[in-house]
Amino acid sequence: MDAADLDACPAADALMRMLDAGAQVTRRHPVLLQLIGAPPVGPQAEHDRHTPVAERIRRVIERGRRTGEFDDRLPLDWLIAATIRLGHAASEEQDAGRLSATAAQDALRTSLLRLLGAGAVDDAGTRADSSPRSR
Repeated sequence: MDAADLDACPAADALMRMLDAGAQVTRRHPVLLQLIGAPPVGPQAEHDRHTPVAERIRRVIERGRRTGEFDDRLPLDWLIAATIRLGHAASEEQDAGRLSATAAQDALRTSLLRLLGAGAVDDAGTRADSSPRSR
């Protein structure tokens, strides 16, 4: 995710780069996804397990809010948690054979951009409207 250069593009694009980077890592090292998805011993362990990625998500969402790309009506911590859980849901649906890899990624992209109040997305999950949103 560090190599995705998250500060070099609009926040919505940075979020998509993060998703792509995460997908690449889990394709190369599927055991990581199993470790991340394993039941934790408690809520704090679950939180700690996701801290590195949660902090990256936080920075991107905060930047998107400052620039007007993302809506600011929902609590930041809620959006971070929802982003992580939607990522897990996409992986679980793919693993269960209910969605193809492409369909899971598209559903994840579209869901996150809608949740964040970003511009409209096309069929590939790419933002069609790159103009800042008014508050």
